[in-house]
Amino acid sequence: MHSMVLTLMATFALALIPDALGQTPIRPPGARWVITPPPGWKLAPQSVVDSMNLERDSEDPDREDFRYVLKFDPEGSLGVGLPYIAVEWTDVPEFATCNWSDIGDYWGSESFDPAWASLPLSRLVEKIPDQASLLDESKGRLYHRWDEPGGAPNGKTLRAVGVVVLTSNGFAEVCLYDKAEENNRHVAALEKFANTLALDSGAAFVPGPGLPRNAPPSHRTNSSFRFPFRFGIFGLGGLGGVTLLVLIVRKVLQAD
Repeated sequence: MHSMVLTLMATFALALIPDALGQTPIRPPGARWVITPPPGWKLAPQSVVDSMNLERDSEDPDREDFRYVLKFDPEGSLGVGLPYIAVEWTDVPEFATCNWSDIGDYWGSESFDPAWASLPLSRLVEKIPDQASLLDESKGRLYHRWDEPGGAPNGKTLRAVGVVVLTSNGFAEVCLYDKAEENNRHVAALEKFANTLALDSGAAFVPGPGLPRNAPPSHRTNSSFRFPFRFGIFGLGGLGGVTLLVLIVRKVLQAD
């Protein structure tokens, strides 16, 4: 009887190992936040992330404020192709001064209905206008979705769904890249990732007095803010950002 109990305890402990490993918080170098990948996803090698940033820099060498930080693939996969989840960081020092109006203008965000606050991300995705974003001031988050027909392998539609977490000096973004034809099958996992992104004390975005509206354009074009600038397409901005994102994703898939 005693040996049977020990056997059962050992079996139970072994069953918990993958979950325990999957629940290890990760703090990227210099980050003021941690993220805890849920079970079922594995961390890609740093070399893959480095390659993504090299591709990104080659396409737009003047933008040094945006970086891919982490990449996760489903466990059991070869770590190639779609789907994958990327964690991205964009440095925006001006956020220390911005108010909510500035933040909304930054992305060109649509209004967020407070009645949606309790919706799971799988339902909230349905509320996001095509190629647009929703700013939830109560949670300091922004949600967006974007489709690119033909952007995925075999002529499929590339879909990216992102959750942005605002901080006092920029934003961390958790993005799911998959085929639109898969009908958001991993959005629940994306929500789990985003919900574990925990900011350090004092790192959260706090509305400031707002940017000076009468500042000459030259005062704004020399910084990463580039006001007014639409970052709703995954930290890249505008139609050019859409094209750049597709190029990067395609090269990442080819490199994989």
